[in-house]
Amino acid sequence: MNSVKTTISIDKDLWKRFSILVIEKEGYRKKNEVIEKLIRQYVQRGGE
Repeated sequence: MNSVKTTISIDKDLWKRFSILVIEKEGYRKKNEVIEKLIRQYVQRGGE
């Protein structure tokens, strides 16, 4: 799979809460995998 590296701007508090949830549920250093999964789900639903 080819990948692309990107930068986003997101609310600091939201990112912190997201990071904590990912660490608690998925383990340390899994944010990329969780973000990709969320993007895939969004695309499959057609943006809904």
